[in-house]
Amino acid sequence: MKYLKYVIAILIIILLVVWAMPVLFIDHIPYGTLAPNHDENYIPEILLTPVPTIKYEVEEYPVNSFSSDISMQQILEALQIAYESGCYTPYTDEINEYDPFEDTNYNGNIIEYIPDYSTVNGNAGFRVGDEFDSLIETVNINIQKYDLSFYCDRFESVGKAIDFYKENYVNRWIIGRDYKREDLNIINNSDKGYCICFGNNGYRAAYLIDDMVIYYYVSVDLVTTREFEHHQEFCNILNLPTDESINELITESIKYNR
Repeated sequence: MKYLKYVIAILIIILLVVWAMPVLFIDHIPYGTLAPNHDENYIPEILLTPVPTIKYEVEEYPVNSFSSDISMQQILEALQIAYESGCYTPYTDEINEYDPFEDTNYNGNIIEYIPDYSTVNGNAGFRVGDEFDSLIETVNINIQKYDLSFYCDRFESVGKAIDFYKENYVNRWIIGRDYKREDLNIINNSDKGYCICFGNNGYRAAYLIDDMVIYYYVSVDLVTTREFEHHQEFCNILNLPTDESINELITESIKYNR
């Protein structure tokens, strides 16, 4: 009997070893390793490096109309004087006051006036998108080069014009400056109804006039002095503000362009 306790202890040890043996031989995956995957294009999540999301905040700027006294008719007349061209109304059955293709003195500037944008919205070559569904009428300068863009858009309400002005010009230029790291000179006088942006790629100006938005762009690499003078004359006729220091910079930059 004196050895009974030793026999019982040995039996307990043997039972524990027998009970643990299946666990020792089970094929298992230790912590910290990856399960095998036979797809050669498979990239384990543990190897993926997360890309940080960069959010660019756009400060809210007060926006006011420059003037409510300027009409689309005055803008058309000022364009014809400044760009030495007649007004052309395409896509209608009416007799046009001016047909550039029959003008022997045609200088390459076509002032296109579309009195009802809903008739062309969605057509090839025209701006499309929900933001243009509220566009009533528009005028643009159609030049056979890519150095100039001009639009004057009239919307169905002042609120729609403000939204278009803020989203497409003020906010986009400010975001573009931060995101692209461009060296832009922005004169943001949106509280007075206009914003001017000048950088390496070109000169941009936007004006909010009641329910209308005017946008002007020229490429500094391509525009000539005379073409930029057209814009300055247009602004002078309507008393639209510009920036004298920026005008001098552009004039100096483009003086050798042909």
